Amino acid sequence: MEIRKVLNESDFYKIESIQQVSKTDFFLEDYNKIFDDLVESEIIKRGNFEDNLWFVYDPLSQLDLQIKFNLISYPKVNEHLKYYTLLRLISGKKPKTIYDELASLRKVILGSLGFEDLTKLKSILAESIEKYKNLGYHMASTTSIFIDFYRNDNHKEILNICSNMPKKPKRTRDLPDFQDVLELDEVINHYFKNNNVEETITYMPILIWWLLTNILPMRPSELLKLKKNCLTYDISKNEPYTISVPRIKNKSSEIGYSIKYDSVAIDRKTYELLTEAKEKVNMYFLHSEYFFPSEMFSVNSKVRGIKKNPVMNLRDFNDLKDRFYKTIVEEKYKRYNLERVKAGDTRHFAIINMCLQGFSIHNVATLAGHNEIKITQGYFSHAKHFAQSYVYRLAQLKLEKDISYKMESSIVGWKKYVVHKSLIEKNKINESHVGRVQYGLCSELKDNFPNTCIEFCEFCPKFIFSPSVNEREEAIKWLSRQSKDLEQRIEESIKLLESLFSLPQRYGHDLNTLERKTAAKKLQQYIELKSKVDADIAGDVNGRY
Repeated sequence: MEIRKVLNESDFYKIESIQQVSKTDFFLEDYNKIFDDLVESEIIKRGNFEDNLWFVYDPLSQLDLQIKFNLISYPKVNEHLKYYTLLRLISGKKPKTIYDELASLRKVILGSLGFEDLTKLKSILAESIEKYKNLGYHMASTTSIFIDFYRNDNHKEILNICSNMPKKPKRTRDLPDFQDVLELDEVINHYFKNNNVEETITYMPILIWWLLTNILPMRPSELLKLKKNCLTYDISKNEPYTISVPRIKNKSSEIGYSIKYDSVAIDRKTYELLTEAKEKVNMYFLHSEYFFPSEMFSVNSKVRGIKKNPVMNLRDFNDLKDRFYKTIVEEKYKRYNLERVKAGDTRHFAIINMCLQGFSIHNVATLAGHNEIKITQGYFSHAKHFAQSYVYRLAQLKLEKDISYKMESSIVGWKKYVVHKSLIEKNKINESHVGRVQYGLCSELKDNFPNTCIEFCEFCPKFIFSPSVNEREEAIKWLSRQSKDLEQRIEESIKLLESLFSLPQRYGHDLNTLERKTAAKKLQQYIELKSKVDADIAGDVNGRY
Protein backbone atom coordinates (compact mmCIF):
# COMPACT_ATOMS: atom_id res chain seq x y z
CA MET A 1 0.00 0.00 0.00
CA GLU A 2 1.29 3.48 -0.73
CA ILE A 3 1.15 6.56 1.44
CA ARG A 4 1.87 10.08 0.26
CA LYS A 5 3.64 12.99 1.87
CA VAL A 6 4.03 16.51 0.50
CA LEU A 7 7.66 17.63 0.47
CA ASN A 8 7.17 21.08 -1.04
CA GLU A 9 4.21 22.99 -2.39
CA SER A 10 3.22 26.34 -3.88
CA ASP A 11 0.34 27.73 -5.90
CA PHE A 12 2.01 26.43 -9.06
CA TYR A 13 3.45 23.04 -8.10
CA LYS A 14 3.38 20.22 -5.55
CA ILE A 15 6.18 17.76 -4.87
CA GLU A 16 5.12 14.52 -3.18
CA SER A 17 6.93 11.49 -1.94
CA ILE A 18 5.23 8.14 -2.42
CA GLN A 19 6.21 5.36 -0.07
CA GLN A 20 5.18 1.70 -0.28
CA VAL A 21 4.40 0.38 3.19
CA SER A 22 3.23 -2.84 4.83
CA LYS A 23 2.24 -3.84 8.34
CA THR A 24 5.88 -4.41 9.35
CA ASP A 25 6.87 -0.78 8.74
CA PHE A 26 5.06 0.53 11.82
CA PHE A 27 4.83 -0.45 15.46
CA LEU A 28 1.75 -0.41 17.67
CA GLU A 29 2.91 2.77 19.38
CA ASP A 30 3.13 4.42 15.94
CA TYR A 31 -0.53 3.67 15.25
CA ASN A 32 -1.55 4.89 18.69
CA LYS A 33 0.32 8.14 18.06
CA ILE A 34 -1.42 8.58 14.68
CA PHE A 35 -4.78 7.91 16.32
CA ASP A 36 -4.14 10.48 19.08
CA ASP A 37 -3.05 13.08 16.51
CA LEU A 38 -6.26 12.57 14.53
CA VAL A 39 -8.33 12.89 17.71
CA GLU A 40 -6.49 16.11 18.56
CA SER A 41 -7.22 17.48 15.09
CA GLU A 42 -10.90 16.44 15.57
CA ILE A 43 -10.88 14.16 12.55
CA ILE A 44 -11.62 11.25 14.86
CA LYS A 45 -14.18 12.78 17.17
CA ARG A 46 -13.65 10.79 20.35
CA GLY A 47 -12.80 7.42 21.87
CA ASN A 48 -9.76 5.17 22.07
CA PHE A 49 -7.74 3.18 19.57
CA GLU A 50 -9.02 -0.07 21.15
CA ASP A 51 -12.67 0.82 20.52
CA ASN A 52 -14.48 -1.06 17.78
CA LEU A 53 -16.46 2.03 16.75
CA TRP A 54 -14.79 5.22 15.53
CA PHE A 55 -16.55 8.45 14.64
CA VAL A 56 -14.64 10.03 11.77
CA TYR A 57 -15.52 13.51 10.53
CA ASP A 58 -15.62 14.10 6.78
CA PRO A 59 -15.00 17.85 6.26
CA LEU A 60 -16.27 17.89 2.69
CA SER A 61 -19.64 16.25 3.34
CA GLN A 62 -19.71 17.68 6.90
CA LEU A 63 -20.84 14.31 8.22
CA ASP A 64 -19.72 12.13 11.14
CA LEU A 65 -19.13 8.67 9.74
CA GLN A 66 -19.43 5.60 11.96
CA ILE A 67 -16.57 3.28 11.11
CA LYS A 68 -17.07 -0.15 12.66
CA PHE A 69 -14.39 -2.73 13.41
CA ASN A 70 -16.67 -5.57 14.44
CA LEU A 71 -15.09 -8.63 12.80
CA ILE A 72 -14.70 -10.32 16.17
CA SER A 73 -14.23 -13.78 14.63
CA TYR A 74 -11.11 -12.51 12.86
CA PRO A 75 -9.31 -10.40 15.50
CA LYS A 76 -6.00 -10.15 13.61
CA VAL A 77 -7.66 -8.95 10.40
CA ASN A 78 -9.88 -6.62 12.44
CA GLU A 79 -6.84 -5.05 14.07
CA HIS A 80 -5.12 -4.49 10.74
CA LEU A 81 -8.23 -2.81 9.35
CA LYS A 82 -7.64 -0.17 12.04
CA TYR A 83 -4.03 0.24 10.95
CA TYR A 84 -5.12 0.45 7.33
CA THR A 85 -7.72 3.12 8.15
CA LEU A 86 -5.21 5.31 9.99
CA LEU A 87 -2.64 5.18 7.20
CA ARG A 88 -5.27 5.97 4.57
CA LEU A 89 -6.43 8.96 6.63
CA ILE A 90 -2.97 10.50 7.03
CA SER A 91 -2.29 9.88 3.34
CA GLY A 92 -5.09 12.28 2.44
CA LYS A 93 -7.85 9.84 1.47
CA LYS A 94 -11.35 11.19 2.04
CA PRO A 95 -13.12 9.63 5.04
CA LYS A 96 -16.10 8.74 2.82
CA THR A 97 -13.72 6.90 0.47
CA ILE A 98 -12.27 4.93 3.38
CA TYR A 99 -15.76 4.22 4.70
CA ASP A 100 -16.73 2.67 1.35
CA GLU A 101 -13.47 0.69 1.19
CA LEU A 102 -14.08 -0.84 4.60
CA ALA A 103 -17.63 -1.80 3.62
CA SER A 104 -16.25 -3.72 0.62
CA LEU A 105 -13.49 -5.33 2.66
CA ARG A 106 -15.95 -6.46 5.32
CA LYS A 107 -17.95 -8.38 2.70
CA VAL A 108 -14.82 -10.01 1.30
CA ILE A 109 -13.45 -10.95 4.72
CA LEU A 110 -16.68 -12.51 5.94
CA GLY A 111 -17.31 -14.30 2.66
CA SER A 112 -13.79 -15.76 2.42
CA LEU A 113 -13.58 -16.74 6.11
CA GLY A 114 -10.92 -14.21 6.92
CA PHE A 115 -9.07 -14.62 3.59
CA GLU A 116 -8.62 -18.35 4.22
CA ASP A 117 -11.00 -19.75 1.60
CA LEU A 118 -9.58 -18.53 -1.70
CA THR A 119 -12.22 -20.34 -3.77
CA LYS A 120 -14.95 -18.36 -2.02
CA LEU A 121 -12.87 -15.18 -2.34
CA LYS A 122 -12.57 -15.63 -6.09
CA SER A 123 -16.30 -16.36 -6.36
CA ILE A 124 -17.28 -13.27 -4.36
CA LEU A 125 -15.19 -10.96 -6.54
CA ALA A 126 -16.33 -12.54 -9.82
CA GLU A 127 -20.01 -12.45 -8.85
CA SER A 128 -19.78 -8.84 -7.64
CA ILE A 129 -18.21 -7.73 -10.92
CA GLU A 130 -20.79 -9.66 -12.93
CA LYS A 131 -23.74 -8.36 -10.93
CA TYR A 132 -22.73 -4.88 -9.79
CA LYS A 133 -19.96 -3.83 -12.24
CA ASN A 134 -18.44 -0.72 -10.60
CA LEU A 135 -18.97 -2.04 -7.07
CA GLY A 136 -17.26 -5.27 -8.05
CA TYR A 137 -14.29 -3.52 -9.66
CA HIS A 138 -13.96 -1.40 -6.52
CA MET A 139 -14.09 -4.50 -4.29
CA ALA A 140 -11.29 -6.23 -6.22
CA SER A 141 -9.12 -3.11 -6.23
CA THR A 142 -9.62 -2.44 -2.51
CA THR A 143 -8.91 -6.07 -1.62
CA SER A 144 -5.64 -5.89 -3.54
CA ILE A 145 -4.56 -2.68 -1.76
CA PHE A 146 -5.38 -4.03 1.69
CA ILE A 147 -3.74 -7.42 1.14
CA ASP A 148 -0.60 -5.75 -0.16
CA PHE A 149 -0.46 -4.00 3.21
CA TYR A 150 -1.64 -6.90 5.41
CA ARG A 151 0.53 -9.58 3.73
CA ASN A 152 -0.86 -12.71 5.35
CA ASP A 153 0.54 -16.13 4.52
CA ASN A 154 -1.37 -16.45 1.24
CA HIS A 155 -1.23 -12.81 0.18
CA LYS A 156 0.55 -13.58 -3.11
CA GLU A 157 -2.25 -15.94 -4.18
CA ILE A 158 -4.85 -13.30 -3.26
CA LEU A 159 -3.01 -10.60 -5.18
CA ASN A 160 -2.91 -12.92 -8.17
CA ILE A 161 -6.67 -13.55 -7.93
CA CYS A 162 -7.36 -9.81 -7.79
CA SER A 163 -5.06 -9.04 -10.72
CA ASN A 164 -6.81 -11.65 -12.88
CA MET A 165 -10.26 -10.18 -12.29
CA PRO A 166 -11.84 -8.23 -15.18
CA LYS A 167 -10.70 -4.59 -15.13
CA LYS A 168 -13.00 -1.61 -15.17
CA PRO A 169 -13.27 -0.41 -18.77
CA LYS A 170 -12.09 3.11 -19.44
CA ARG A 171 -15.02 5.23 -20.46
CA THR A 172 -16.37 8.68 -20.03
CA ARG A 173 -18.76 9.58 -17.27
CA ASP A 174 -22.40 8.64 -17.87
CA LEU A 175 -24.52 11.78 -18.03
CA PRO A 176 -28.32 12.02 -18.05
CA ASP A 177 -30.12 12.34 -21.35
CA PHE A 178 -29.62 15.94 -22.47
CA GLN A 179 -33.22 16.26 -23.58
CA ASP A 180 -34.29 15.54 -20.00
CA VAL A 181 -31.72 18.08 -18.83
CA LEU A 182 -33.18 20.76 -21.10
CA GLU A 183 -36.67 20.03 -19.77
CA LEU A 184 -35.42 20.50 -16.21
CA ASP A 185 -33.86 23.78 -17.36
CA GLU A 186 -37.27 24.99 -18.55
CA VAL A 187 -38.97 24.01 -15.28
CA ILE A 188 -36.38 25.76 -13.10
CA ASN A 189 -36.51 28.97 -15.16
CA HIS A 190 -40.32 29.10 -15.16
CA TYR A 191 -40.79 28.12 -11.50
CA PHE A 192 -38.50 30.75 -9.99
CA LYS A 193 -39.68 33.47 -12.38
CA ASN A 194 -43.39 32.92 -11.77
CA ASN A 195 -43.72 32.13 -8.06
CA ASN A 196 -43.24 34.32 -5.00
CA VAL A 197 -40.33 34.13 -2.59
CA GLU A 198 -42.45 32.52 0.16
CA GLU A 199 -42.90 29.47 -2.04
CA THR A 200 -39.50 29.37 -3.70
CA ILE A 201 -37.18 30.15 -0.75
CA THR A 202 -36.95 26.47 0.19
CA TYR A 203 -35.57 25.62 -3.22
CA MET A 204 -33.31 28.64 -3.60
CA PRO A 205 -30.20 26.38 -3.43
CA ILE A 206 -31.51 24.58 -6.54
CA LEU A 207 -31.68 27.85 -8.46
CA ILE A 208 -28.19 28.95 -7.40
CA TRP A 209 -26.76 25.50 -8.18
CA TRP A 210 -28.35 25.49 -11.64
CA LEU A 211 -27.52 29.08 -12.47
CA LEU A 212 -23.90 29.03 -11.37
CA THR A 213 -22.50 25.54 -11.89
CA ASN A 214 -23.80 25.33 -15.46
CA ILE A 215 -21.48 28.18 -16.41
CA LEU A 216 -18.66 27.67 -13.90
CA PRO A 217 -17.35 24.12 -13.44
CA MET A 218 -17.62 23.97 -9.63
CA ARG A 219 -17.73 20.84 -7.53
CA PRO A 220 -20.83 20.48 -5.29
CA SER A 221 -18.66 20.67 -2.17
CA GLU A 222 -17.26 23.99 -3.42
CA LEU A 223 -20.65 25.41 -4.32
CA LEU A 224 -22.06 24.74 -0.84
CA LYS A 225 -19.32 26.90 0.66
CA LEU A 226 -20.19 29.91 -1.50
CA LYS A 227 -20.45 33.09 0.59
CA LYS A 228 -23.06 35.80 0.12
CA ASN A 229 -20.38 38.50 -0.16
CA CYS A 230 -18.85 36.75 -3.19
CA LEU A 231 -20.12 39.28 -5.76
CA THR A 232 -18.13 42.35 -6.82
CA TYR A 233 -18.86 45.19 -9.22
CA ASP A 234 -16.00 47.48 -10.29
CA ILE A 235 -16.92 49.89 -13.08
CA SER A 236 -13.26 50.79 -13.67
CA LYS A 237 -12.41 47.28 -14.94
CA ASN A 238 -12.94 45.85 -18.42
CA GLU A 239 -14.84 42.97 -16.82
CA PRO A 240 -16.66 44.77 -14.00
CA TYR A 241 -18.70 41.81 -12.70
CA THR A 242 -16.82 39.13 -10.76
CA ILE A 243 -17.55 36.35 -8.33
CA SER A 244 -15.25 34.88 -5.71
CA VAL A 245 -15.64 31.11 -5.89
CA PRO A 246 -14.23 28.65 -3.35
CA ARG A 247 -11.79 26.06 -4.67
CA ILE A 248 -11.13 23.08 -2.47
CA LYS A 249 -7.55 21.92 -2.45
CA ASN A 250 -7.01 18.44 -1.09
CA LYS A 251 -4.02 17.80 1.12
CA SER A 252 -2.15 14.67 0.18
CA SER A 253 -0.02 14.43 3.30
CA GLU A 254 -2.82 14.83 5.81
CA ILE A 255 -6.54 14.60 6.26
CA GLY A 256 -8.59 17.61 5.31
CA TYR A 257 -8.48 20.35 2.76
CA SER A 258 -7.80 24.02 2.29
CA ILE A 259 -9.97 26.57 0.50
CA LYS A 260 -8.63 29.02 -2.03
CA TYR A 261 -10.88 31.74 -3.45
CA ASP A 262 -10.64 32.55 -7.15
CA SER A 263 -12.05 35.71 -8.67
CA VAL A 264 -13.87 34.84 -11.90
CA ALA A 265 -15.52 37.23 -14.37
CA ILE A 266 -19.23 36.74 -15.00
CA ASP A 267 -21.77 38.53 -17.20
CA ARG A 268 -24.14 41.22 -15.98
CA LYS A 269 -27.23 38.95 -16.19
CA THR A 270 -25.64 36.31 -13.94
CA TYR A 271 -24.52 39.01 -11.51
CA GLU A 272 -28.03 40.46 -11.31
CA LEU A 273 -29.68 37.05 -10.85
CA LEU A 274 -27.26 36.09 -8.05
CA THR A 275 -27.75 39.49 -6.40
CA GLU A 276 -31.50 38.96 -6.49
CA ALA A 277 -31.07 35.46 -5.04
CA LYS A 278 -28.89 36.85 -2.25
CA GLU A 279 -31.55 39.41 -1.33
CA LYS A 280 -34.14 36.65 -1.08
CA VAL A 281 -31.88 34.52 1.10
CA ASN A 282 -31.26 37.53 3.35
CA MET A 283 -35.01 37.89 3.94
CA TYR A 284 -34.89 34.63 5.89
CA PHE A 285 -31.22 34.11 6.81
CA LEU A 286 -29.75 37.57 7.24
CA HIS A 287 -27.07 36.55 9.74
CA SER A 288 -25.68 33.66 7.72
CA GLU A 289 -22.57 34.43 5.68
CA TYR A 290 -23.37 31.62 3.23
CA PHE A 291 -25.73 31.25 0.28
CA PHE A 292 -26.60 27.77 1.59
CA PRO A 293 -27.24 28.01 5.36
CA SER A 294 -28.02 24.62 6.88
CA GLU A 295 -31.41 25.85 8.18
CA MET A 296 -32.62 26.39 4.62
CA PHE A 297 -33.12 22.64 4.24
CA SER A 298 -36.08 22.59 6.62
CA VAL A 299 -37.90 25.78 5.58
CA ASN A 300 -41.48 24.99 4.55
CA SER A 301 -40.73 21.34 5.23
CA LYS A 302 -42.02 18.79 7.68
CA VAL A 303 -38.41 17.81 8.32
CA ARG A 304 -37.17 19.65 11.39
CA GLY A 305 -34.01 19.41 13.38
CA ILE A 306 -31.10 21.35 14.79
CA LYS A 307 -28.22 21.66 12.34
CA LYS A 308 -24.73 21.74 13.81
CA ASN A 309 -22.98 23.10 10.75
CA PRO A 310 -23.41 26.62 9.37
CA VAL A 311 -23.56 25.31 5.79
CA MET A 312 -25.92 22.80 4.17
CA ASN A 313 -24.13 19.47 3.66
CA LEU A 314 -24.17 17.50 0.43
CA ARG A 315 -26.58 14.87 1.74
CA ASP A 316 -29.17 17.52 2.63
CA PHE A 317 -28.67 19.23 -0.73
CA ASN A 318 -29.28 15.96 -2.58
CA ASP A 319 -32.39 15.33 -0.46
CA LEU A 320 -33.62 18.83 -1.33
CA LYS A 321 -32.99 18.20 -5.02
CA ASP A 322 -34.95 14.94 -4.84
CA ARG A 323 -37.79 16.83 -3.16
CA PHE A 324 -37.72 19.44 -5.96
CA TYR A 325 -38.01 16.74 -8.60
CA LYS A 326 -40.96 15.10 -6.81
CA THR A 327 -42.89 18.19 -5.70
CA ILE A 328 -42.14 20.71 -8.45
CA VAL A 329 -40.98 18.89 -11.58
CA GLU A 330 -43.41 15.98 -11.32
CA GLU A 331 -46.40 17.11 -9.24
CA LYS A 332 -46.53 20.78 -10.27
CA TYR A 333 -45.24 20.64 -13.88
CA LYS A 334 -46.27 17.04 -14.70
CA ARG A 335 -42.84 16.17 -16.12
CA TYR A 336 -42.56 12.52 -15.20
CA ASN A 337 -39.85 9.94 -15.81
CA LEU A 338 -37.08 12.46 -16.46
CA GLU A 339 -33.60 11.07 -15.94
CA ARG A 340 -32.40 12.94 -12.86
CA VAL A 341 -29.41 15.25 -12.86
CA LYS A 342 -26.85 14.56 -10.12
CA ALA A 343 -25.31 17.43 -8.19
CA GLY A 344 -21.96 16.98 -9.93
CA ASP A 345 -23.37 16.64 -13.46
CA THR A 346 -23.72 20.39 -13.97
CA ARG A 347 -19.97 20.79 -13.60
CA HIS A 348 -19.63 18.52 -16.64
CA PHE A 349 -22.27 20.49 -18.56
CA ALA A 350 -20.27 23.67 -17.87
CA ILE A 351 -17.09 22.11 -19.20
CA ILE A 352 -18.84 20.81 -22.34
CA ASN A 353 -20.33 24.26 -22.95
CA MET A 354 -16.96 25.95 -22.52
CA CYS A 355 -15.38 23.50 -24.96
CA LEU A 356 -18.11 24.15 -27.55
CA GLN A 357 -17.83 27.91 -27.09
CA GLY A 358 -14.17 27.94 -28.05
CA PHE A 359 -12.43 28.37 -24.69
CA SER A 360 -8.79 27.28 -24.62
CA ILE A 361 -7.98 23.95 -23.03
CA HIS A 362 -5.83 25.68 -20.42
CA ASN A 363 -8.63 28.06 -19.39
CA VAL A 364 -11.11 25.19 -19.11
CA ALA A 365 -8.66 23.00 -17.18
CA THR A 366 -7.88 25.86 -14.77
CA LEU A 367 -11.52 26.68 -14.08
CA ALA A 368 -12.35 22.98 -13.71
CA GLY A 369 -9.46 22.33 -11.36
CA HIS A 370 -8.03 19.57 -13.55
CA ASN A 371 -4.45 18.54 -12.85
CA GLU A 372 -4.02 16.92 -16.27
CA ILE A 373 -4.99 18.36 -19.65
CA LYS A 374 -6.06 14.95 -20.96
CA ILE A 375 -8.88 14.87 -18.38
CA THR A 376 -10.35 18.01 -19.92
CA GLN A 377 -10.00 16.69 -23.47
CA GLY A 378 -12.27 13.75 -22.64
CA TYR A 379 -15.34 15.97 -22.41
CA PHE A 380 -15.69 16.23 -26.19
CA SER A 381 -17.05 12.67 -26.16
CA HIS A 382 -20.41 14.13 -25.05
CA ALA A 383 -20.41 17.11 -27.40
CA LYS A 384 -22.16 15.50 -30.37
CA HIS A 385 -25.05 14.14 -28.30
CA PHE A 386 -25.30 17.45 -26.48
CA ALA A 387 -25.68 19.35 -29.75
CA GLN A 388 -28.21 16.83 -31.13
CA SER A 389 -30.35 17.09 -28.01
CA TYR A 390 -30.26 20.86 -28.11
CA VAL A 391 -31.42 20.85 -31.72
CA TYR A 392 -34.23 18.44 -30.91
CA ARG A 393 -35.46 20.45 -27.93
CA LEU A 394 -35.41 23.73 -29.81
CA ALA A 395 -37.35 22.14 -32.66
CA GLN A 396 -39.95 20.90 -30.16
CA LEU A 397 -40.33 24.38 -28.71
CA LYS A 398 -40.83 25.88 -32.16
CA LEU A 399 -43.74 23.49 -32.68
CA GLU A 400 -45.24 24.14 -29.26
CA LYS A 401 -45.18 27.93 -29.42
CA ASP A 402 -46.99 30.07 -31.96
CA ILE A 403 -45.19 33.28 -31.04
CA SER A 404 -41.79 34.21 -29.66
CA TYR A 405 -40.48 32.15 -26.78
CA LYS A 406 -37.22 32.85 -25.02
CA MET A 407 -35.38 30.32 -22.87
CA GLU A 408 -33.31 32.55 -20.65
CA SER A 409 -30.48 31.64 -18.30
CA SER A 410 -30.07 28.41 -20.14
CA ILE A 411 -27.64 25.63 -19.33
CA VAL A 412 -26.25 26.37 -22.74
CA GLY A 413 -24.03 29.37 -22.32
CA TRP A 414 -24.96 30.65 -25.77
CA LYS A 415 -27.64 33.19 -26.55
CA LYS A 416 -30.84 31.26 -26.79
CA TYR A 417 -32.61 31.46 -30.08
CA VAL A 418 -35.97 33.26 -30.28
CA VAL A 419 -38.29 30.38 -30.90
CA HIS A 420 -41.21 30.84 -33.23
CA LYS A 421 -42.92 29.45 -36.28
CA SER A 422 -43.43 32.82 -37.84
CA LEU A 423 -43.89 36.43 -36.94
CA ILE A 424 -47.47 36.19 -38.15
CA GLU A 425 -49.81 33.31 -38.84
CA LYS A 426 -50.28 32.22 -42.45
CA ASN A 427 -54.00 33.05 -42.39
CA LYS A 428 -53.12 36.69 -41.66
CA ILE A 429 -51.01 37.11 -44.78
CA ASN A 430 -52.58 39.64 -47.17
CA GLU A 431 -51.67 41.69 -50.21
CA SER A 432 -49.22 43.80 -48.18
CA HIS A 433 -46.96 40.76 -47.66
CA VAL A 434 -44.75 39.04 -50.21
CA GLY A 435 -47.00 35.97 -50.04
CA ARG A 436 -46.53 32.73 -51.93
CA VAL A 437 -42.97 31.50 -52.56
CA GLN A 438 -41.63 28.06 -53.33
CA TYR A 439 -42.80 25.54 -50.70
CA GLY A 440 -44.45 28.15 -48.51
CA LEU A 441 -45.31 31.74 -47.71
CA CYS A 442 -43.18 34.80 -47.05
CA SER A 443 -44.58 37.00 -44.27
CA GLU A 444 -42.25 39.91 -44.99
CA LEU A 445 -43.88 43.19 -46.01
CA LYS A 446 -43.49 44.05 -49.70
CA ASP A 447 -42.16 47.48 -48.74
CA ASN A 448 -39.21 45.84 -46.96
CA PHE A 449 -38.50 43.28 -49.65
CA PRO A 450 -35.89 42.39 -50.89
CA ASN A 451 -33.70 44.47 -48.56
CA THR A 452 -34.35 42.06 -45.67
CA CYS A 453 -34.10 38.86 -47.72
CA ILE A 454 -31.47 36.36 -46.55
CA GLU A 455 -31.70 34.36 -49.81
CA PHE A 456 -32.25 30.93 -48.19
CA CYS A 457 -35.93 30.75 -47.30
CA GLU A 458 -35.65 27.61 -45.20
CA PHE A 459 -33.55 29.48 -42.64
CA CYS A 460 -35.57 32.69 -42.55
CA PRO A 461 -37.89 33.48 -39.59
CA LYS A 462 -40.30 35.15 -42.04
CA PHE A 463 -40.70 31.92 -44.00
CA ILE A 464 -43.80 29.81 -43.28
CA PHE A 465 -43.41 26.25 -44.49
CA SER A 466 -46.70 25.58 -46.26
CA PRO A 467 -46.23 23.65 -49.53
CA SER A 468 -49.09 23.19 -51.91
CA VAL A 469 -50.49 19.68 -52.33
CA ASN A 470 -48.64 18.97 -55.58
CA GLU A 471 -45.24 20.04 -54.20
CA ARG A 472 -45.48 18.60 -50.66
CA GLU A 473 -43.40 15.47 -51.29
CA GLU A 474 -40.71 17.43 -53.09
CA ALA A 475 -40.74 20.08 -50.32
CA ILE A 476 -40.15 17.50 -47.56
CA LYS A 477 -37.23 16.04 -49.53
CA TRP A 478 -35.84 19.57 -49.90
CA LEU A 479 -36.00 20.26 -46.16
CA SER A 480 -34.59 16.82 -45.33
CA ARG A 481 -31.55 17.48 -47.52
CA GLN A 482 -30.98 20.75 -45.67
CA SER A 483 -31.33 19.01 -42.32
CA LYS A 484 -28.84 16.30 -43.30
CA ASP A 485 -26.38 18.87 -44.58
CA LEU A 486 -26.63 20.86 -41.34
CA GLU A 487 -26.14 17.71 -39.29
CA GLN A 488 -22.90 17.06 -41.16
CA ARG A 489 -21.80 20.66 -40.64
CA ILE A 490 -22.47 20.38 -36.90
CA GLU A 491 -20.33 17.25 -36.68
CA GLU A 492 -17.55 18.88 -38.68
CA SER A 493 -17.67 21.98 -36.45
CA ILE A 494 -17.36 19.87 -33.31
CA LYS A 495 -14.41 17.94 -34.79
CA LEU A 496 -12.73 21.22 -35.75
CA LEU A 497 -13.25 22.62 -32.25
CA GLU A 498 -11.82 19.46 -30.74
CA SER A 499 -8.70 19.68 -32.90
CA LEU A 500 -8.23 23.38 -32.11
CA PHE A 501 -8.92 22.72 -28.43
CA SER A 502 -6.08 20.20 -28.28
CA LEU A 503 -3.44 22.46 -29.80
CA PRO A 504 -0.82 23.54 -27.25
CA GLN A 505 -0.02 27.09 -26.28
CA ARG A 506 3.31 28.52 -27.37
CA TYR A 507 5.40 30.45 -24.85
CA GLY A 508 2.31 31.00 -22.76
CA HIS A 509 0.38 32.59 -25.63
CA ASP A 510 -2.88 31.25 -27.00
CA LEU A 511 -2.47 31.32 -30.79
CA ASN A 512 -5.84 29.84 -31.71
CA THR A 513 -8.36 32.14 -30.05
CA LEU A 514 -9.83 33.56 -33.25
CA GLU A 515 -10.08 30.15 -34.92
CA ARG A 516 -11.85 28.61 -31.92
CA LYS A 517 -14.28 31.51 -31.54
CA THR A 518 -15.10 31.42 -35.25
CA ALA A 519 -15.69 27.67 -35.18
CA ALA A 520 -17.85 28.00 -32.06
CA LYS A 521 -19.97 30.73 -33.67
CA LYS A 522 -20.47 28.59 -36.77
CA LEU A 523 -21.54 25.65 -34.59
CA GLN A 524 -24.10 27.82 -32.84
CA GLN A 525 -25.50 29.02 -36.16
CA TYR A 526 -25.81 25.50 -37.54
CA ILE A 527 -27.60 24.31 -34.42
CA GLU A 528 -30.10 27.16 -34.57
CA LEU A 529 -30.70 26.67 -38.30
CA LYS A 530 -31.15 22.92 -38.02
CA SER A 531 -33.70 23.33 -35.23
CA LYS A 532 -35.85 25.52 -37.51
CA VAL A 533 -35.61 23.12 -40.45
CA ASP A 534 -36.40 20.10 -38.26
CA ALA A 535 -39.37 21.91 -36.73
CA ASP A 536 -40.79 22.58 -40.21
CA ILE A 537 -40.37 18.91 -41.17
CA ALA A 538 -42.00 17.68 -37.95
CA GLY A 539 -44.81 20.21 -38.25
CA ASP A 540 -45.70 19.00 -41.75
CA VAL A 541 -45.50 15.33 -40.81
CA ASN A 542 -47.75 15.89 -37.79
CA GLY A 543 -50.26 17.92 -39.74
CA ARG A 544 -49.49 21.13 -37.87
CA TYR A 545 -49.08 23.30 -41.01
